[in-house]
Amino acid sequence: MQQTKNMGLFASLMAIGVALIWGGNFAASKYALLHFPPFYVIFIRYLLVVVLLLPFARPSGLKKSQLFTLSLLTISLHFTLVFSALWLGLNIGTTVVVIQLGAPFSCLLGVIFLKDLMGPWRTFGMVVAFIGIIVVAGTPEVADNWFAFLLAIAGACAWAGSNVYLKTLGSIPVVPLLFWTGLFSLPQTLCVSLLIEHNHIALLQAAPVTAWFGIVYSAVFSTMLGYGMWYWLLRNYNVSQVTPYSLLVPIGGFSSGIIFFNEQLTLHMLIGAAITIAGVAIITIRRPKLVPAPRA
Repeated sequence: MQQTKNMGLFASLMAIGVALIWGGNFAASKYALLHFPPFYVIFIRYLLVVVLLLPFARPSGLKKSQLFTLSLLTISLHFTLVFSALWLGLNIGTTVVVIQLGAPFSCLLGVIFLKDLMGPWRTFGMVVAFIGIIVVAGTPEVADNWFAFLLAIAGACAWAGSNVYLKTLGSIPVVPLLFWTGLFSLPQTLCVSLLIEHNHIALLQAAPVTAWFGIVYSAVFSTMLGYGMWYWLLRNYNVSQVTPYSLLVPIGGFSSGIIFFNEQLTLHMLIGAAITIAGVAIITIRRPKLVPAPRA
């Protein structure tokens, strides 16, 4: 049973650390994408995750069709779409703001498929978040990268779909979830990579240290360590206590883009990001109320 105790200093620092790790993953992934194309990056990343988690793997309790669907939504669609946006030139700051749309999209899908009750506050937050994205869409960065911008939005939709689908499956241990979804994603991403991307062996042989650093960071720190700590927090504290810390991810993303890629944070972008994050904050803090499921 989930505890109701307040988060102490250690747990709060852990939550902040996870958010910063995930924010830094945008810069790490960008380094990998400077050399490898997006589907190839995702394939190598999750191949590494599967190999490292193999000694700890055990049955997840899910059907193969469920694991396939989860891996398709979370990895083969969400990550590859977002990585494709970065690969095509969308900067880190814009990308990290756009994928915050995962929260309002999750609300909409929750209403449709899970009978969530939106309420006035969450509806207001969703409207605010979309207004912020409209402001971001008016920046010169987006004007020069419309297709990449739309890919990032599609990636946020896929993430929302995975969240809603995951809710229907009940509680799943994090290690089996990461292992089996990663394993099921390998043939999906490899097949697409072989079809539309080229020179796989040559890219491996010529990969610089920075590209390998980006992949290792994504696999070990962002995926295994980040999700491991996050799920530990969710098991030990209320969801409403933990999830607001995810609002720090854009700060980590903006910072990594500025520090490692000298990205410029314009006033226009800053206003759009602030509006979007404010809307997401309202949605995140105002958790949905679910209609009780009928008893079997």
